[in-house]
Amino acid sequence: MNNHAPVAKGSLNVSIRDNENVERIATDLASDQDSGDTLSLVGGSAISNNISVATVSITGGKLKIDGVAAGTTTVMVKVTDGKTSTDITIPVTVTP
Repeated sequence: MNNHAPVAKGSLNVSIRDNENVERIATDLASDQDSGDTLSLVGGSAISNNISVATVSITGGKLKIDGVAAGTTTVMVKVTDGKTSTDITIPVTVTP
């Protein structure tokens, strides 16, 4: 039985406008080598380093990133396979 942690996918950059939002599910953000593992977001783990640029939430198994004002920030969220979890970092650019 393998117990590999989920691994972040490449190119997770998000670019949105200041009045838009984008949603991502766990499999958009990470992959897992273990067959049969189901990836999910860890509730309450989403954080935006600059909430004046973008806010984040997890609802219904989806990460929602809302553009607030022009600028850049980093969003962090945990993805789990039910056994281990991985921190995912998402660079976010918001344009007017």
